[in-house]
Amino acid sequence: MEIRNGRGIRFELGAYELDVDVGRTRAFCDRDAGIACACDGCRNYQKAAAAFPAAVRDFLESLGLAPEKPAEVYVNCAEAEGMRLSYGGFYHLCGVIRRGEGVVRLAEGYRVWFRSECDLIADDFPRPAVQMEIDFHVPWVLDEENTY
Repeated sequence: MEIRNGRGIRFELGAYELDVDVGRTRAFCDRDAGIACACDGCRNYQKAAAAFPAAVRDFLESLGLAPEKPAEVYVNCAEAEGMRLSYGGFYHLCGVIRRGEGVVRLAEGYRVWFRSECDLIADDFPRPAVQMEIDFHVPWVLDEENTY
């Protein structure tokens, strides 16, 4: 559920209630180059983001996030004989957590949770900020052998 107010948009997701300044988040994402790492795992995540389930893409975009531009992403392990990778990582949002805890399932294999402490946040990212942690199980989509 979204409620527009003077500070942005209030999102209710599972037990969470967040106030997000979607415009400021989107403006940062638009000018940010995204993760600079060129390892196979990062390149796969960036390319696979275009094929995330619609519920996941729509959710990320509704927050002002570019799905292919996490603040940080890393491979936990390979699954299904290398055809899918388990990723951890996070995105940053301009906003605050009003209440909530726990993990929210966006789609099969795509879970998120939020925290007020932000790691590796860019100096010029708009404040206040929230970190959205991810646990995503993403297919291998690169046209090369999976090195994981």
